Amino acid sequence: MKFLHRILLLTCAGVALAATGCSKSALDQATGKGTIKAIHASPGLGPVQFRIEERLLSTINYREALAGSRYDDLTYAFHFELQSPIDGAITRIASRTLNVQAETDYTFVLTGSADDAIMTLWERPERNWVGDEAQFAVSFGHVAESWGDLDFYFATPGTAAVDGNQLARLTFGERAAELELAAGDYELIITAAGEPATVYFQSNVTTQTGGRNLLLVAFDAAGVATSPLSVQSISGDGNLPVTDANSPSYLRAVHGILGAGNVDMYLAQDFTSKFVDNLGFTGFTPFQAFAGNDLDISVTPLDNVGVITAEQTFSVASNAAFTTFLLGTTADPVISLFRSNQRTLDDIGTLKVLQGSENHETLDLYIKTAGTSIAEVSPSIIGQPSRAISNDIFLAPGSYEITVTVQNEKTVVAGPFPFEVAADSLQEILIVENSDPATADFVVITDIVN
Repeated sequence: MKFLHRILLLTCAGVALAATGCSKSALDQATGKGTIKAIHASPGLGPVQFRIEERLLSTINYREALAGSRYDDLTYAFHFELQSPIDGAITRIASRTLNVQAETDYTFVLTGSADDAIMTLWERPERNWVGDEAQFAVSFGHVAESWGDLDFYFATPGTAAVDGNQLARLTFGERAAELELAAGDYELIITAAGEPATVYFQSNVTTQTGGRNLLLVAFDAAGVATSPLSVQSISGDGNLPVTDANSPSYLRAVHGILGAGNVDMYLAQDFTSKFVDNLGFTGFTPFQAFAGNDLDISVTPLDNVGVITAEQTFSVASNAAFTTFLLGTTADPVISLFRSNQRTLDDIGTLKVLQGSENHETLDLYIKTAGTSIAEVSPSIIGQPSRAISNDIFLAPGSYEITVTVQNEKTVVAGPFPFEVAADSLQEILIVENSDPATADFVVITDIVN
């Protein structure tokens, strides 16, 4: 009986072997671990899911990186998947099988489009630090598809970029080998390859501490930054944007204060130089550059600096675009500020709606294909508060209508208002007061940075 039992065990083992197809992940024993990371560098795509086999490791937004997960040195399939922002459908757009080696750092980089996704692999030996070293490791990556070859200079502040002194010259998709540098203050300069006078990016001074691994990656700005390139610093400290010292931030204004008449706007209490001149109700300005990170806004009646209609100070990020909405009433004017993300998505329209009605604390929004009766459908947004801007609303190209109602009712406050959605487009609509407190109007804001 013991002999028969052994035969049965061997037979079962043989069946199992055939079923697994002799895969390394099923039969080999791990001897160590490697590190898995991922970077989303496709500017026309929304968030993507990164998976090992069928397990979700992270959902990653454009310019973001998965910091790192350690896995046994076996064979795995890795995938990038795109979830449609319109209907939620999941599409696997890129896959790659990797035999993970112990003590190796792997970074999967997604570029291209949904129909032609590219999955590039960067790998290097893992580098571990004690933590008290006087040096750090730095590397550079180029995932800015709109640009040609780039030179990366990384030196003490004030060091001129001179051809031949660059630390890396990279083609799109490449990552440079790591270098060890002394801890201290540094300045990053990125230029056209072989053309140090053609500067695409120059960072503010950054302080680099020892005992760390730093990856500086150049991305397409794609509307998320005002500089020609967007640079992310990826390290154990996180995934952080690097600011460009040569690129300003931008600001525009939208006038929605009912009854306030035409207004002027000043910055930094400099009442000798108008930032906005003679802006009428429901009007909006182009984006204009401004300096600094403290945005001190003052609004006055037209040509009357003796009266302050409203004033507000904001702390803002560098190299970004902002919209200030002048809202409320003459008795209670309000200045609201929102960051204006100008990035569009491939083959999809993006809509934002600002609820600027003071007479309606909350409103329901119906955003439907043209001709759809709101009696037959539920709201697209329920109870949007006054002075709040919606999240991005993604729409397929076509004809639409927006209708605004009292919350939890079909009582129409404004609309239906027809509008067209084109692929790769961005539209912003402001709901604003009119003379009838029971109703409101729509203002379409069309200007974009540059």
